[in-house]
Amino acid sequence: MTEVSRRDHKRWIDFGRGSSILLVVLLHVSLWIENEFNGGSPAVWWLFSEAMAPIRMPLFFFISGYLAASAVRRPLKESKARTIGFYYIYAFWTALFLLRLWVPIPGFDEHPSWPSFILALVLPTSFWYIWALAFFFVLAWSVERLLGAHSVWLTLPLTALAFAAPTIDAFFRPLLERPADPLMFGQMSANFVWFFIGIHGQKWWQTIMNHSTGPLAATLAMLYLAVALAYVWTDAIAWTRPLLAAIGLVAVATALPHLPGRNAVVNWIEGVGKLTLPVYIFHIFAISALSGLVKLTGFSSIISADPQLYGAIIPPILAALLAWVSLLLGRVILASPFRWTLSPDWLKAERQETRGA
Repeated sequence: MTEVSRRDHKRWIDFGRGSSILLVVLLHVSLWIENEFNGGSPAVWWLFSEAMAPIRMPLFFFISGYLAASAVRRPLKESKARTIGFYYIYAFWTALFLLRLWVPIPGFDEHPSWPSFILALVLPTSFWYIWALAFFFVLAWSVERLLGAHSVWLTLPLTALAFAAPTIDAFFRPLLERPADPLMFGQMSANFVWFFIGIHGQKWWQTIMNHSTGPLAATLAMLYLAVALAYVWTDAIAWTRPLLAAIGLVAVATALPHLPGRNAVVNWIEGVGKLTLPVYIFHIFAISALSGLVKLTGFSSIISADPQLYGAIIPPILAALLAWVSLLLGRVILASPFRWTLSPDWLKAERQETRGA
């Protein structure tokens, strides 16, 4: 048995969010290697990222919903940081990300149409998770007003929506012209249920954590890995992901109370969890810049010569480096006159509660 203290309560939240975002960075680096250099069988870190896909964002959105549980029951005007604040940050950085495509660089002259540019500012694309945080909160707040204590029953249709996510994704992805990123309504559909469960599932989550044991945590972790690896190796259809996400979340709930003691790695992961926004935003810019740099310098031919080797070496090292630099840059910006790009001063309400959410 283990009772989760208030201090440990904060630790598992930061560690959980930090782990999720680091898995996202690893995914994007692995995806870059696979798309640009690997024409054969997938490299090891891409397979690992595929195995983590069912739990990577569900865990993040569950924790975000968990933290929003009290806010959805308050007046919406008290939650500017969770609504207009997140949308402002999304639109600002999406605009910068797309405007980079108009920079005159030899060999890189493709840019989106203006209609696609405008749509990308109001619909979820590259930085879709920031858009989703605002959208999910407004929907959950509205449901709370309409259904009150009965709102928990919305979990059932949201679960059905999660199972339909592959179909929704296939419909929306092609609607924006390249090189604008695709619309991410499929990911939105897959993850809203976990945000909603985070709002309404605090008691059962705490019960699982408080009754966790080391052997139980290890058993559930091995169960998830076994099922996830089977999912990857058998090329299972994507609609099985909600089932894997449920198994994974329970496994995480039993594992988080057994976090290792303070050390440099754990402290760093928790630091990422405290400030996920800059890590998420800046690593995407960095990968885009690296992609162009590798092509211009000719290093792409070196990586393409042995994508399995470089696909095993580069992703974890580069992901850790990008996350570290992004976190450092975020801290510098937040301490500078440019903090308005990540945390504008007109968003006073809930800043402490939602920072990095």
